Amino acid sequence: MSAVQNILQRIFKDKNVPTDASKEEFHAFFESAVNDFENSGFLEQTKIAPILTEADFQQKLFENRNKLMLVKYWKRNCIPCLSFAEMFKAAEKQCLDDKLPVVWYSVNIKEKPNKDLVDFQMVDGTPTIQKFFNFRQVGQEVQETRLGGLMKDITGTLKDLDLWRN
Repeated sequence: MSAVQNILQRIFKDKNVPTDASKEEFHAFFESAVNDFENSGFLEQTKIAPILTEADFQQKLFENRNKLMLVKYWKRNCIPCLSFAEMFKAAEKQCLDDKLPVVWYSVNIKEKPNKDLVDFQMVDGTPTIQKFFNFRQVGQEVQETRLGGLMKDITGTLKDLDLWRN
């Protein structure tokens, strides 16, 4: 089962999906079900430290200039964001457990103070993960959909930046 199928099953498992609803009614049902799921503790369980403004982003770049900084861009009611949230949180934990020089942050692209940052970073879809080191973006955006692949991407980037310690 794919990550998207898994999260959809979890969101709608106890819901009676309307079969004869209008498009507007179905959209309202869908949004309500997703909001209920997000607010049931899922967002709190998968939370990654937020970046709240462009100035906050600049401060985080400065504070973490000698580490690999991963920034996850996301938004509420985004099924792909929900689908991969647990994997991103697990990767954050694995980086901490393995004492890797990696820090994770998140940016909610729908928060008004983040609009300039999102536009400057040219983020046009969610979820998006960008990597930064020494004040600049490095490598490609993360495209991995499995934890093993994500960790391989992270360790490969650490090796490329000569930050890898065996």
